[in-house]
Amino acid sequence: MAAHGSPATEVDVVTAALKEIAARRGVTRPRFSIEQGSGAGDGYVGDMIRASIEDEDDVQPRLSVVCKTSALGVGEIVRQIFAAEASIYQVVMPAIEEATTMSAPLPWPRCLLAVVGGPQDCVVLEDLKEQGFVTRDRKEPLDAASAHLVLKQLGKLHGGSMALEVTRPDEFRAMKDAVPNPYAAPAFRHTMMPIVEACLETPEIVSQRFPNGSVVSHELRRLFDRFAEDYVQAMIIDPDGGNSILHGDCHVNNSMWRFDKDTGAVTDCRLIDFANTYYGAATLDILTYLLVCTDKELRGAHWDSLLKSYHSQVQDTLRAAGVKDPDKVFSWNRFQEQLRLTSFYGLCMTPFLLHCMHAEGETIQELKDVFTCPMDKQQEYTYV
Repeated sequence: MAAHGSPATEVDVVTAALKEIAARRGVTRPRFSIEQGSGAGDGYVGDMIRASIEDEDDVQPRLSVVCKTSALGVGEIVRQIFAAEASIYQVVMPAIEEATTMSAPLPWPRCLLAVVGGPQDCVVLEDLKEQGFVTRDRKEPLDAASAHLVLKQLGKLHGGSMALEVTRPDEFRAMKDAVPNPYAAPAFRHTMMPIVEACLETPEIVSQRFPNGSVVSHELRRLFDRFAEDYVQAMIIDPDGGNSILHGDCHVNNSMWRFDKDTGAVTDCRLIDFANTYYGAATLDILTYLLVCTDKELRGAHWDSLLKSYHSQVQDTLRAAGVKDPDKVFSWNRFQEQLRLTSFYGLCMTPFLLHCMHAEGETIQELKDVFTCPMDKQQEYTYV
């Protein structure tokens, strides 16, 4: 089994982070409260710890935070993931907010501190639960209002990233280099391959609906065979534009929601957990969210309006950053063509993402162990 940090070591790294945040806020006599925050299926490469900082002198208000920590002794994959996420929160997001004059409410939580590169990594974020945000049942498909909200937030992320690439090319190049595609790294490819190969069972799983030998079954087998051979090739950078720094792991587990207390209607959404961020075709995020987190009925009724809403938000964000002709950056036709190019990836990743979202108990721990295991111990794992 992969070595995980003990509660004591997790508290040590969190306490050190809280002390730093308290000092920055001018709190000279802080009091900390720390509790475990992760739930089953919340994350596969680290743990979340909820904490609060109180000022015993009552000068500063109580601050609630969520601390994402890596385990001690994890492999290079996890270290790279935490470094990339720290870069997104500390460099990319503030640059997007400045370039687009984006003000609160933001599409993501604010980062208060990120400490990476030491014995244990820690990223500290504002606690969205204090603002009324909650997670939702990951097994329930989204309704149309929720789907529109999350695509709007993705439109802000993608549009802001595209704007930076146009208006601040040198600065953006450094940002892009700081978030390499984790799936392209040899170690991560080695970890992922048994999981990707498990997706080859998809045509057999759906054989009652699409019998072996049928046209659909034949096409599915061809697609999944190709995907298993080199799935990274499906995660394209579009040579004709419309690329962005992506969320990279876009599904309902990695978003939080706020609902009207009286009607229960969804009112807001935040994107969280940017652990798998990288630079690529913007539609990779769109396809994974829509194919994994909505059902066929919703897609059939709202597909066009969802795509138009997303594309409008991208273009509005580009305009806010001073891009006079957003069509030169990401036109509707480019968007549609990119959807066609990346649909292969969205289709083939859907079985794996659904498996992760619906996993329970031992399967969740097995997935977590696979992702956090150092490379020299990978041979101990056989993923089924």
